[in-house]
Amino acid sequence: MTKIHIDEDNQTLIVTGHADYAEKGKDIVCAGISALVQTLGQYAVEHGGKCVYRPGYARIDILQGSSEVFRCIAEGLRALGHQYDAWVCFT
Repeated sequence: MTKIHIDEDNQTLIVTGHADYAEKGKDIVCAGISALVQTLGQYAVEHGGKCVYRPGYARIDILQGSSEVFRCIAEGLRALGHQYDAWVCFT
């Protein structure tokens, strides 16, 4: 199961684990999460924030003032988690 922690006040996102929806390379849940997280991570790096990726772990810290982008990605993750709630949880 993938665990997602969204801290909107500090604009921090932490994602851990693997959804295990399907075998590696065919897991659409992980692919969706990864696409959103990598998009936010790239944005963070380009705008002075921080991004850490390791297998099964991602942490992204966005600078203040980028709340629209952060909220957009957070909403996408929540929608994905709602649709695939057996494989994604929010902490």
